[in-house]
Amino acid sequence: MESTMFPTSFTSTDGLRLCCYVARPSTNPPRAHVILVHGLGDHGRSLPYRYLTDYLTTHQFAIYTYDWRGHGQSEGARMFTPAWQNVCDDLHTFVDLVQRETPDGPLFLVGLSLGGLLALHYAQQQPDGLKGVVAIAPALDASGVPPLIRWVIPVLSRLVPRAVINPGLDLAHISRDVTAVQEYTSDPLFQTHTTPRLAAEVLKAMSETGAQAARFRLPLLILHGEADTIVRPAGSAHFFAQVSMADKERLTYPGAYHNLLIEQNREQVFADMRQWLERHL
Repeated sequence: MESTMFPTSFTSTDGLRLCCYVARPSTNPPRAHVILVHGLGDHGRSLPYRYLTDYLTTHQFAIYTYDWRGHGQSEGARMFTPAWQNVCDDLHTFVDLVQRETPDGPLFLVGLSLGGLLALHYAQQQPDGLKGVVAIAPALDASGVPPLIRWVIPVLSRLVPRAVINPGLDLAHISRDVTAVQEYTSDPLFQTHTTPRLAAEVLKAMSETGAQAARFRLPLLILHGEADTIVRPAGSAHFFAQVSMADKERLTYPGAYHNLLIEQNREQVFADMRQWLERHL
């Protein structure tokens, strides 16, 4: 069943217009509502989220997503945020918007990569009204960043916060599905650069979120490809081990790369996610 997405927008606390999208089942009321949080350089209607949206709406879930500030069709300097708190505030504003529209339905957060980090960080701080979190290859491990780079990035953030830098993403390691990767990365809204300020804020958020893992209090599902070299699985494994909640699950996929939503085994990933969501309705 093909889902239909209806673009609209909302305004951030500092006045930016951020684009958002809704996809609902074409038959029957939704069983639950899912907010998708995209990753770095991505946007809410890119190929991975279209795949997942089509699957979940077929199974009677309503989907809500938005383009981060400086991403996709949203306003803001490209790949820039003044502070991580601005990104968190944007998600909080969007969650409030969805909750006002769907006051009676279960609401889940699903985040991929940097979106997974944001979903976890947000749920630590603002768990009220959320039924659970699914974090797909969450960006929790900065061990792959050389120490010199980790030292230089905060300096550049202070001196030239909006400068364009290339983090050296290896596109071949996004997924083993070469055709999907080509379509995904040829999207004109897909971005591979970043800025020193955003990079510095992400590094701080990784550290803060990991340090507060024990305070996580919502049902949690983590999904990670075992061959992910972009975000190493060790980070999500460590976070998972520190979460004291009994209602937690972590699934890994042998041979799978970073973006499980466009991986060769994505149907299995989708099914695992759906079954977990259904168990938590």
